[in-house]
Amino acid sequence: MSHLSVATLACVVLLAAGAGASAQPDPNVAAKLAALEKLCAAGLLTPQDCAQRRATLTGAPGPAPPAAMQDQTFHDPQGRYTARVPEGWKMAADNGVATFSAGESWATLIPSPASQPDQGASDVINQMGAQYRTLKQANGGRMNIDGRTGVYAMFQGVNGKGQSVAITAFGIQAPANHVLVFVSSSPADQLNAVSPKFLEILNSIHFAGE
Repeated sequence: MSHLSVATLACVVLLAAGAGASAQPDPNVAAKLAALEKLCAAGLLTPQDCAQRRATLTGAPGPAPPAAMQDQTFHDPQGRYTARVPEGWKMAADNGVATFSAGESWATLIPSPASQPDQGASDVINQMGAQYRTLKQANGGRMNIDGRTGVYAMFQGVNGKGQSVAITAFGIQAPANHVLVFVSSSPADQLNAVSPKFLEILNSIHFAGE
């Protein structure tokens, strides 16, 4: 974890002091906005946090929830697919890649340029390999995923935190000769409890044109 400099820490304190202020006009708004921009430029706050804090300081309306999350369904911005967000789970998206998470468990949907499910899944797993101390395949094969051709591979590994995890990768054949890769990870001792949520996401996937 990186350490905050004295100057940055002062900015944090300044912002925190303003967070609980009343609705009275604040003569130090300009200084607080400047401090906020330093934090945002340093990447110490998410873009959503930066927008919300700016709104709080200026009195402007806060940012609306992303349209993709208004009905708890993720909508790929390119219109390729949708998937439901499990109740109680968080979702983050970047350029069509959606990540669903709860605690130490997460699942990611990744549109792949590969034309075959096995190649798409292999490409993603190979990219992930460097993030784990060990990553050994435990099982795998071909299967029908909600009426679609697919392949799966199950792995056991140790992540960067030294935690034993269970990882599953599904390569799913999508329309127009495209592939969507689903990757899930959870602490090995929690896999049975969280598997229904992973299946919920998988079974909710709907491709454009279907």
